[in-house]
Amino acid sequence: MSQEGRSEEGFVKVEATKPPDTSTARVSMSISLEACREKCLRDCSFSGYATANVSGSGSGCLSWYGDLMDTRVFPDEGQDLYLGVDNITLAEIDQRKSKGFLARVTKVLFE
Repeated sequence: MSQEGRSEEGFVKVEATKPPDTSTARVSMSISLEACREKCLRDCSFSGYATANVSGSGSGCLSWYGDLMDTRVFPDEGQDLYLGVDNITLAEIDQRKSKGFLARVTKVLFE
């Protein structure tokens, strides 16, 4: 990975999650979710991000660095979480485009 950021990495959207423990998360209420994505692309130590304000407009940026602790995927509802992954993983997901593959990835990550 380059020192300029995640130029060879991207994000996997995992829907209906309980976000990770926020005690070590960083919060920026003044930026959009897209600005949050761009910010995280430039930061090599980033692990994941989500919108900080889930009620209303869904604004702000909640970002994690290091291990993501106490996260769950729910069957029906929850918050969207964007996980940082390498291009190989992104290519596998794009190639398969099936919930089965993403379910296996999230099962490994969250169990």
